[in-house]
Amino acid sequence: MLKGISIYLGMENTLEQNKALMLKARAYGFTKAFLSLHIPEAKEQAIHQELGEITALANKLHMDLLADITATTKVEGGISQIRLDDGFSPQMIADYLREHPDHKVVLNASTVSADFMDKLVELKVPADCLEALHNFYPRPHTGMGEEFFVKQNTMLKAHGLKVGAFVPSQIGKRGPVYEGLPTLEADRQGSTDLGARHLAALNLDAIFIGDNNPSEEELEALGAVKPGQVDLTMETKETAPYLQDLVGQTLHVRPDEARDVIRALETRRLAKNWDIVPHNATARQVGAVTMDNNLAGRYKGELEIIKNPLEAAKSVNVIGQIPQEELFLLSYLKAGVPFSFKVK
Repeated sequence: MLKGISIYLGMENTLEQNKALMLKARAYGFTKAFLSLHIPEAKEQAIHQELGEITALANKLHMDLLADITATTKVEGGISQIRLDDGFSPQMIADYLREHPDHKVVLNASTVSADFMDKLVELKVPADCLEALHNFYPRPHTGMGEEFFVKQNTMLKAHGLKVGAFVPSQIGKRGPVYEGLPTLEADRQGSTDLGARHLAALNLDAIFIGDNNPSEEELEALGAVKPGQVDLTMETKETAPYLQDLVGQTLHVRPDEARDVIRALETRRLAKNWDIVPHNATARQVGAVTMDNNLAGRYKGELEIIKNPLEAAKSVNVIGQIPQEELFLLSYLKAGVPFSFKVK
């Protein structure tokens, strides 16, 4: 999974602030920078003055610059990846790639249609020259819903394209609206960390922070997100030694999905030599994380996340709880999906 920042020349940030952001992001493994060249509020003169230095630093850091343009935007030298926001036909894309065979064209994943993709196929536009990146939505309540988002991603991936999207910063929001720049409306008010984990659970290939002043903590959080994995926070007061063996461990959902619980595939084997003393064998609410204790016989070590409320069982310890704001992530824990815990 690729990680990216966003840079808006000619707006709030100075050239030095943008360069500092690039350096910090690269330190956390980011390899892309989204660069919008057609924002109405941006100062056009500053864009032309600063673009050369940004391009030079990107080359030095081995970061790809992705320039967001319309059909009327002038693209300057040093840009080899362009995102086509609006006003481009399939024929224009085919012609551009014939003239620039070493370039990459990134389609607008939020608006491109199946018919548009079919026309690109007819024109023999090679899929390995194409990617797709969703819009971000500055105005509250205008972000995408997940159903349409997934439908678009499924269509694009069927054509062999990698798909990316945006999460907001809660620390350094970009003007003039200052309401965050997410793709999904559901991610607008949440942390960068949770939004990124949401997109990772939806199998995105690239995640960008849409706002231009993310904190170092937000950069670190996105840098740590793993592709295609559901990373969960577990709130716990437990001090049992075996908890340390679970933290950060990549587990997998069993292939035979249960009605009431999400079952981990590996933990009974991992817990073979653990001493799991009966403790906190209480009623199990939705999002509770449980582990079968020494009284469970061959089920000792069974780790489950509760989907439907269950009464207490003396052989089942409640070892933690998924916080309310993360319960929606449980819906992505289907057969075979990898997941892990971090303890809070």
